[in-house]
Amino acid sequence: RLRSFKVDDTQLSMHISKYRQNYANIANDPPSQLCAVYKRYITSTSEWHHQLLESELAKITPAKLQAHIDSLFDVTYTKMCMVGNFDEAEALKVADNVQTIIKPTPNLGYSLCQPREYNIAPGYYVYQMQLPNEDSVNSAVHSSIYCGPITDKRETAILEILEALVYDSFFSQLRTKHQLGYKVAALCRIFPVGRSELVLRVEGESNPMYVTLHINKFIHDMQQSLLDMSDEQFSNRVQSLVKQYQEGVKSISHEAGKYSVEVNNGTYDFGKSIAMAKLLQSIIKEELLEFWNKYINPSTAPAYTRVDVQMWSTKIWRPTESDIKTYPVKTLALYGCLQSEGNESLDIGKVDEYITTAIAAHNEHPETSDSADLLLADLKGASLSASGAMYTTGGSAERATHTGTALELAIKEHETFGNYANVSHTNFATIGMDKTPDGLWFMTDYRKFQATQSMYGSELPAEVLVPKYSS
Repeated sequence: RLRSFKVDDTQLSMHISKYRQNYANIANDPPSQLCAVYKRYITSTSEWHHQLLESELAKITPAKLQAHIDSLFDVTYTKMCMVGNFDEAEALKVADNVQTIIKPTPNLGYSLCQPREYNIAPGYYVYQMQLPNEDSVNSAVHSSIYCGPITDKRETAILEILEALVYDSFFSQLRTKHQLGYKVAALCRIFPVGRSELVLRVEGESNPMYVTLHINKFIHDMQQSLLDMSDEQFSNRVQSLVKQYQEGVKSISHEAGKYSVEVNNGTYDFGKSIAMAKLLQSIIKEELLEFWNKYINPSTAPAYTRVDVQMWSTKIWRPTESDIKTYPVKTLALYGCLQSEGNESLDIGKVDEYITTAIAAHNEHPETSDSADLLLADLKGASLSASGAMYTTGGSAERATHTGTALELAIKEHETFGNYANVSHTNFATIGMDKTPDGLWFMTDYRKFQATQSMYGSELPAEVLVPKYSS
């Protein structure tokens, strides 16, 4: 039917309007979802920016679309995954019918456009933007920490165990304890090519720099949690994952999706579930710590690689390009909290000086935080409660708590947040990127950043394919 399809002008106009509205609606997506979208724009070659796609709609005419349809199947490379209530002979008959109807000239596989991922060089990179939706009070942070190549099945299995362990701890620390947002998640990402990622995502009203300090502290604290984990706790987590892989498919659509992924990615690893269940049972707890220190812990990772995407609400203060180049993350985080409390007249330079003094006071008397509390009280012209965690004047209790916590994190930041000045060996200032004093590179145009990175090619299939039938 598609071979003989004729374009209807009215229907085409209706569908173009629909797609134009869909692209426009992306701007109103939740901040955490937009973070994920832009992360793919930055690191994948197959993702086109929605504004670019929207601009191309005006170029689509009935004549151009008709010409495209008429030649669409002239040269094809066909992959099919058939799942249903039929036997092998019937499935092959369907495949033959498709080829008979299309009557294509074969397209060699190597000429196809394959999915590509950018091979991000070691370093800590940040892309931030103002939310298009000016009514949103929420901001978001999406931190992707790069791990090993997806071809390393053992490291992939280790990452899946870590995801199960990290998820609850991350939610408990950032959502339950610190109330940083309703959308808090930790997950692993494994794409068809490239490296696997540990993703830490938070959406809430706090400024993204402050959230970043909490993410860094979590990474620091999680290492000790892994050390303290009992053998029984580890075994229970592993067995839970093994059980998931050993479960059979629950529906035809589930089965089709499971195998279609392998076919579309070109990996053809149809026995992955069985192999992964067996592999998981062979992993020991010490391997988790080795993996954590190799990739996740910035103090020990030999090639620490991380990409953060930040979406900023228009309702909160956001650092300027000059601020980013002048002050470290801890200063920007604390200043953002003070601004949210209504202290617009404070000078960010003074805040940075106070943090420096507070750190010196803490290093001299680490057993008490009184010196730091007095400094911040003097800075704000307000009094602190005895605990130093909440202000007695000005701002809401929740925001005041955030400011007190931000100061504490800033003072102890050197214990949880590495200096990334020497991680990246490329001077990205030549393409307009801004570098913070603590070594983070902020992208101003992610397309220019992409031009500095190499790309992964297509991975080799997991299994050698041997034709069952000769043509």
